[in-house]
Amino acid sequence: MHPRGYFDIFEERDAAFLERVNSTRAQLMDPIQACKIAIKGKTVKETAIAVWQYIEDTGLFDLLMEEAESYKQQGNYTLAGELLTLWNAWIAALDQMVLVLGEAVIQDRFIEYLRLALSGITFCKLPSSLDEVEVGEIGFIRSEHPDHLFLLGVNEGIFPAISVQGGIFTPKERITLSEAGLDMEQGEFQDGDEWFKLYCALSAPKKTITLSYVTIDSSHNKLGDGVAYPSVFVDRICSAFPFLVTEQPNPDESIPLVPAEVMSLYRHPALSPESKQRIADEIIASKQEAYIHELSLFSALSTINDASCHIVDTSRFRDGIALTQARYDAYTKCPYSYYAKYLLGASEERKSDFGFTDVGNYLHRILEVFMTSLPASGKSFEAWTKEEIKKKLHTMADDYLNSLHIGDRMSARFKHLLTRLEKSLFLL
Repeated sequence: MHPRGYFDIFEERDAAFLERVNSTRAQLMDPIQACKIAIKGKTVKETAIAVWQYIEDTGLFDLLMEEAESYKQQGNYTLAGELLTLWNAWIAALDQMVLVLGEAVIQDRFIEYLRLALSGITFCKLPSSLDEVEVGEIGFIRSEHPDHLFLLGVNEGIFPAISVQGGIFTPKERITLSEAGLDMEQGEFQDGDEWFKLYCALSAPKKTITLSYVTIDSSHNKLGDGVAYPSVFVDRICSAFPFLVTEQPNPDESIPLVPAEVMSLYRHPALSPESKQRIADEIIASKQEAYIHELSLFSALSTINDASCHIVDTSRFRDGIALTQARYDAYTKCPYSYYAKYLLGASEERKSDFGFTDVGNYLHRILEVFMTSLPASGKSFEAWTKEEIKKKLHTMADDYLNSLHIGDRMSARFKHLLTRLEKSLFLL
């Protein structure tokens, strides 16, 4: 094919240009064609391998690394780090697909699931002046030697995780089947993995290690008594280092609870009657209407204004104290936003706007009323002046809005949109 069209003579420079075009096309299309053939009817794992092979064939990884290195040489370490972060997120999404779906064949929906896996990844970066923080499960932290380590949730039954010995086979039979080549998880292997994770975590930091656990939590406790116990790891570490200090969090510095969480705390069986009374007194003294209203809903008394009253109807209270990730993030970003949304129950005022259906219904309704009112006026449409039509449309529009009972909720933007619609009505 002539690169400059069939109307001109095919010259030597055209042949060279066409050769470059075909070479570029082959570099782009051949790996895509090979990848398309490789993923046809394959499992998720095989498809992911084919996608990785496509990346290798096209040299995308090398190009990204070269670009990141060029940014580093220019002193732009932020962009270099973002490129590496994007690459790691891409690989993590493929790993997650293989881990979850593995041998499943979902060729038609592979892209959809991959897009879903990528949408669940969020990127954030602290300023370099504030150092860096990496958050994740203990088995997936890749930081080699951080300065500080905070290990959260070191409670019995959570860390180490309880190994499940379900099934019909005894431990001895499981070992025999594993030696025969069958994939049978062993409880002692799982326990060993937990100990190995702890060893890797505790040997990584260079300066400090902080272990955190809760003492009141009914969500995972076997006995259901509302008491959570520290992990056996904590006892062993305290025995090895008797000079360690155990600190209790300051309630004044904790994240405020929403009314439902306060009620869960109030009816917790692990709290003494004195503690419960103190909580009720503090809530009433704070004069927080949302808290007091929540307390009044569960009160067995007729009033809650008396600070010495007791709330006795505990059968209606809800279980569990939970501060979800969304609430924690909201409080971290803006404490006032957390207070307004979860404590005051404030909601965002939506932007005033009209959809196509709303506009059509509004215009047709006003025009219908206008045309049906013509016979009663005793005048033909041609006899109406422009000013009379404007005034009539304005009156009908006001009557229509009054029937909707919008009142004080009408914003300035809403009024502006209605004015534009009236002008459109007049032109019609």
